[in-house]
Amino acid sequence: MLERFQVKANLVVPVLVNQQLWGLLVAHHCRGSHHWLGSDVSLMDQIAVQLAIAIHQRELHDQVGEELRDRQRTQQQIAFQASLLEQVCHGVIATDMTGQVIYWNHYAEQLYQWTAAEALGRRIMELLVPQDCYPKAMEIFRGLQTQGDWEGEFTFCRKDGTILPVYLANSLIRDQEGVVLGYVGVSTDIMERKQDELHRQRQGELLAGQRRVLELLVQDAPLAEILTVLLQTIEAQVEGMLASVLLLRGEHLYHGASPSLPPAYSQAIDGVEIGPQVGSCGTAAYRGEPVVVVDIATDVLWQNYRDLALQYGLRACWSLPIRAKSGEILGTFALYYRQPCAPTLNIWELVGGMVNLAGLAIERKRTETALRQSESKQRALIDALPDFILRMTGEGTYLDLFPPKGFHALGGSELLGRNIYESALPPELIDLRMMHIRQALQTERVQIYEQQVDVDQEHRTEEVRVSVCGENEVLVIVRDITDRKQAEADLQSLVEGAAAVVGENFFPALAQYIATALGVRYVVIACRQGDSYATSTFWADGQLRPNLTLSLEEGPCALTSEQGLYYCPSHVQEQFPHHGPLADLAAESYVGVSLINAQREWIGNLCILDDKPLMHPQRAIAMLQVFAARATAELERQAALEALQQLNQDLESRVAQRTVELQQANLQLQLAIRSGGFGIWKYDILQDVLHWDHRMHQLYGTSPEHFPGTYMAWLNCIHPDDQAAAELAGQQAARGDKDYDTEFRVIHPQGEIRFIKAYGIVQRDAQGVPLVVTGVNFDITHLKQAEAQTQTANQQLIRANEELARATRLKDEFLANMSHELRTPLNAILGMAEGLQDTVFGSLTAGQNKAIATIERSGKHLLELINDILDLSKIEAGKLELEFTDTSVQSLCETSLTFVKQVAFKKQIQLTQHIDSSIETIYVDDRRIRQVLINLLRNAVKFTPEGGSVALRFRAEVPESGPLATPALAGPSSPVLLYFEVEDNGIGIAPEYQDKLFQPFMQIDSSLSRQYSGTGLGLALVQRIVALHGGQVQLRSQLGEGSCFTLILPYLESQASAARSPELPPTPLVEQPLSALAVDHAPLILLAEDNEANVEMIQGYLENVGYRFILARNGVEAIAAVKAEKPDLILMDIQMPEMDGLEAIRHIRTEMALGQLPIIALTALAMVGDRENCLAAGANCYLPKPVRLKQLAQEIQQLLLQVKS
Repeated sequence: MLERFQVKANLVVPVLVNQQLWGLLVAHHCRGSHHWLGSDVSLMDQIAVQLAIAIHQRELHDQVGEELRDRQRTQQQIAFQASLLEQVCHGVIATDMTGQVIYWNHYAEQLYQWTAAEALGRRIMELLVPQDCYPKAMEIFRGLQTQGDWEGEFTFCRKDGTILPVYLANSLIRDQEGVVLGYVGVSTDIMERKQDELHRQRQGELLAGQRRVLELLVQDAPLAEILTVLLQTIEAQVEGMLASVLLLRGEHLYHGASPSLPPAYSQAIDGVEIGPQVGSCGTAAYRGEPVVVVDIATDVLWQNYRDLALQYGLRACWSLPIRAKSGEILGTFALYYRQPCAPTLNIWELVGGMVNLAGLAIERKRTETALRQSESKQRALIDALPDFILRMTGEGTYLDLFPPKGFHALGGSELLGRNIYESALPPELIDLRMMHIRQALQTERVQIYEQQVDVDQEHRTEEVRVSVCGENEVLVIVRDITDRKQAEADLQSLVEGAAAVVGENFFPALAQYIATALGVRYVVIACRQGDSYATSTFWADGQLRPNLTLSLEEGPCALTSEQGLYYCPSHVQEQFPHHGPLADLAAESYVGVSLINAQREWIGNLCILDDKPLMHPQRAIAMLQVFAARATAELERQAALEALQQLNQDLESRVAQRTVELQQANLQLQLAIRSGGFGIWKYDILQDVLHWDHRMHQLYGTSPEHFPGTYMAWLNCIHPDDQAAAELAGQQAARGDKDYDTEFRVIHPQGEIRFIKAYGIVQRDAQGVPLVVTGVNFDITHLKQAEAQTQTANQQLIRANEELARATRLKDEFLANMSHELRTPLNAILGMAEGLQDTVFGSLTAGQNKAIATIERSGKHLLELINDILDLSKIEAGKLELEFTDTSVQSLCETSLTFVKQVAFKKQIQLTQHIDSSIETIYVDDRRIRQVLINLLRNAVKFTPEGGSVALRFRAEVPESGPLATPALAGPSSPVLLYFEVEDNGIGIAPEYQDKLFQPFMQIDSSLSRQYSGTGLGLALVQRIVALHGGQVQLRSQLGEGSCFTLILPYLESQASAARSPELPPTPLVEQPLSALAVDHAPLILLAEDNEANVEMIQGYLENVGYRFILARNGVEAIAAVKAEKPDLILMDIQMPEMDGLEAIRHIRTEMALGQLPIIALTALAMVGDRENCLAAGANCYLPKPVRLKQLAQEIQQLLLQVKS
């Protein structure tokens, strides 16, 4: 290389950095060889030193830069790690070796509620560790120092004092050399996990408690123990809860269980009666619904028991009724707290389940108690039976044994669970029993048989009954009948001897056998005869004696007939000292058995008597009971024989009579069929053969020679339009869907069409298959023609009704027009008369007053005539509606008499009234009944001569003939009737005229009509108004002596009091003259009226009393005047030209929105519905013409006052 670069000489100097060879500094000389001088070497040394210094500085600079970059990277990593610590969802806390906090991350602030500024510098033990956890905390620190780390659960105390469970991971903080600088802990919130664990634990405890309750139920534990476990289970679930159960018996609650309540409190409420305010439990049981009392100290339900509860520190109580499956309330489930407390949803759901479990336990215990009582009763019954009862399977296995005391059976309790073939019964008895067991199971009928067994070397006879008691189970009842068999054997000879004797000789033979067998002197067989009894057989001292008749009211035989059995083994006369026959027979003992027939009726006695005490009364009783049945049978046989003989005679007579009746009925049936034109037919469905009698051929226009007698031949005779319906009727009858009952038309060969009615009955076989149909046909052509005529007549009647309705409508229109045309001038006449009489238009002379009075009287008479005609028309049209109110009888009578007092005074007629005070108020239409009474009183005064008398009487009573019906009211019959009587001593009424009195427009004598004015409508109105009340009018009269009209009305309870609105006090009317007001302030009245006379009359009267007036001649002008003049009140006539009053009122109320403007409707129609139509249109009130001016002025003043108020 030197050669390539032509190097001739070199000078090499080492470059030392930090005394270490870093490199070489080389100088080259290329021109030739060169001798290096010392100065060259020194220069090279200096350059090498400077170079070394520069290199060293460069290395130091690079090293410092690298260290700076490392430090920056470390700081970034530390900042990143610090940010992670601030973001993690764990509390990170670091302390120094003394326990002072040196680091506290953000999540630690959230967990423990201390900020980092508050926590730094404080000791961790003081800040977070509860005092009771100090020992464990110290143990953790010691473990850290020895082991270096620790993990586990711990409990810290937060700033607000609440406890927080955490999972804690602690470790030591060391430097790079491993020196311990402090401690770091990472804590995780495990509150939710702990709550879940606690919930699961409590759920487990709850399930365990419920399982324990069910186990106790299965184990038949006492109810108190079961309820105690149940209540302790729920108390463990909810802190501070005190639970109890009270049991309901009748209307009282009794202690069931309360493990945590004070015993004295439970004892104090034991037996409390339920009611609407009996604490929580008594009220819940009474209402049948949950009752929650949050604070006992303030709740009204505890007002009677508050002190008791507070005495024992109880402040809240919730109670729920415990129900059975049927809904019956069994008791209450109560939850107490020592502080006021309201239930949460979770607690309520928990309690609901426990309440259901408590109901199950109580209901089951009640069922078990009832079952035990039933079993106890059944066991007592079984123990009382003298039978050996066994329950066995169909294969012969013993399931239950119930041996009675003293019963000698082959085998005992050791047979239970074993088979019959393993018992000590002889094989033949086993086979016999198994045979009857199989028969019982197959037939489900009781099997009875007898068997003989040897027990304790004694031959015994047993009766065995086998009955089915379950699936493949039987009940075997074994009864020892050895003694009965022996008794039967003892009596066998007597029975056989008596059995051979029947008829008249039976009872003497029976008496002889009994007397011989029992060794007694007397045997009596007596039969009932009405209220006494007579001996049919009287055996005494070995022979028959004459029969006796005795009373049933005394003696031992009377007791026998009542009790069925009576015996007195000695001193029988002392028992019946006044019974003569006993003394006559010197009787000492008596035994009697009653004879009862199949209908359980007493028919006689069988008894024995003796002159010495009876040594073996039970044997005598047994014998008599055996022969009593035989004697009863013989008595019934004899009675039946007598009845049979009588029946035979009756039957022979009845058969003969029935034969004659059947012959007559057969003859009558033939006559009926012939006279009724019935044709009889019979159709054999299977053979398709149709049999007709002669009349059937007449009905169908056929002959027997030419009619094939088949179904199709019959069908072809029917009109083609009716064939389908006729076939359907036959098919429905054959299926059994309906009876064969139809109509159709037939066409005769000559073309004549006849209507036929057909009936038939289907005969079927055992399987319900139709075989034969038998029936009748008859001609109903004349009925169809009559129906057509009836239909025509009905159509004519409909047209007649339409014409009648049209005539009625025209009559109503005529009456309305007549009313209007008459009332309109009457309005002016009576109004002017009233105004003149009130001196509105100036004072009058006496003559003028008399003339005006005549005008007014004539006008009112004409008005009464119009009103009577309208009322009668309303009643006849059914449009008069009664307005029932509670009416004072006293006021009704007095006001009615007021209307005739003046006329009666002029004629010197004495008026009297007699009122029954037992009923003060009646429920009637006050105005109409007053109208009736006034009519009758006016007639009485009119037809009574001067100096006579007229009486009005009222009474109430219950008639013997029963109450009147009240059809008008559609109410119940009235048991009390009201009587109003109007009696006079006037001219009287002849009998031939009395029936005509109540006809309208009828006057019985034309000479009277000339002498006494009247329309003839009054009594017609009386009769119809009373009839509308559900009553009637009666007349009693004699010509020349007087008359008595009696109104009879049903007494009705008030039906309006319940629905009656509260009565408001009437608005007081100010009777001051309006003329005192300034003209500008006088009310402005708009009068809408097209009749000039009425305008002058109304305007003149009202202007005179101080009102201002504007006029309108029709409805259009009235609307315009309202818009222009703004009147204070409107008087609106209804019938006006262009626009009537009703339309004008509606327009004012709706389109002009003048709802407060008073409007009085005036009309001369006075027909049904006029008032309602006016008010519905918007009028404030309604006045019919003719109008009384004073009344009009009062109505105006009252309406104006209402508007002002």
